[in-house]
Amino acid sequence: MSENMTCKIAYIVNARMPTERAHGVQVAKTCEALGKAGEKVELIIPRTFNHITEDLFDYYGVDRVFTVRAISSFDWRRLGHFGFMLQRLYFAVVSVLYVLVKKFDAIYSREILVCAYASIFKRNVVFEDHEPPRSKLSSYFILLKFIPKKVIVARNLSSLYKKHNIKNYIIAPNAVAVEEFDRTKSDRGVWRSFGISDSTPVVLYVGHFYKWKGIYTLLDSAKMLRNASVVLIGGTVENIDAVQKYVEDHNHTNVYLKKFVSRKEITKYTKSADVLVLPNTAKEERSKLYTTPIKLFEYMASSVPIVASNLPSFKEYLRDNENCLLFKPDNSESLAEKVSHILSNKDLGVRLSKKAYGEVKEHTWEMRAKRILKFIYDH
Repeated sequence: MSENMTCKIAYIVNARMPTERAHGVQVAKTCEALGKAGEKVELIIPRTFNHITEDLFDYYGVDRVFTVRAISSFDWRRLGHFGFMLQRLYFAVVSVLYVLVKKFDAIYSREILVCAYASIFKRNVVFEDHEPPRSKLSSYFILLKFIPKKVIVARNLSSLYKKHNIKNYIIAPNAVAVEEFDRTKSDRGVWRSFGISDSTPVVLYVGHFYKWKGIYTLLDSAKMLRNASVVLIGGTVENIDAVQKYVEDHNHTNVYLKKFVSRKEITKYTKSADVLVLPNTAKEERSKLYTTPIKLFEYMASSVPIVASNLPSFKEYLRDNENCLLFKPDNSESLAEKVSHILSNKDLGVRLSKKAYGEVKEHTWEMRAKRILKFIYDH
């Protein structure tokens, strides 16, 4: 297909949309960027119950430049793991049959089963790979070789691909809508609802409260940051209670928790903090090697100084004392020391945040979409 022609792209994702999980943002922003590039994009999702009733476009704040189609599925939860696997197989078959009937030019998906099945019938199939599975690796590598095209989000996956002779892929990490942060003003008043005074420095973490995200390292650092407030935003029903209990059991009086909030609110909180923290653990492979969190780029776009774990997964984007400060992973004392250094040295914080902001402009959703489209058209 010529590059000046419009491509009809099916983006297939087997997930509840909208969702409070980060992959929802990534999917919505990717579809928007592909649509803005002039392509005809249809997001295909399973028809399922969703406690979030807000319109997908309003929820993510994306333009209506793509369409959404919910197709047949079923509730697998009562059947446990067997139901989960059965639903994955069912959705793969139904979604691929749908795109074949509708005659899409390209199929793009984060679902390896969808891409493998679609590859039987079409060659213009692209699998977006975020991390290797924690089991059944041999099947994973077989399917990767069968799927014509791969987009790697985590750069370190390329070493795994080379080791197993997986070909025809590009690296396209996550991105950020810089303009959303540019038009949002810092507002110290947002912390008053927590009971935090305007003069108290705020150390902020945004994201899920999973253990592998390193939040317990951040919590343990709070006792060494007595002159600051440590705020964590993004907890869901499944995990916020355990974190709240940990805070109470350890008498962390300067820690504040907040459940998941809207994208617009998150941007304001992020812009209004004094230090932003990425405390990911080095004890799990997905965190150490393969995570490229959207919030990393959002932190960089916020013009607020960053303190992050010194991990291989971050090293492509974060450099110690250049655009952030890095601490020893899983070490609360090291984390507290780095945060304190920034809080007591405003000039350092300004220098680091300016550098990060300048560099993140190379990681927009639009630039990422153009790279993916070139890959689709040229191969």
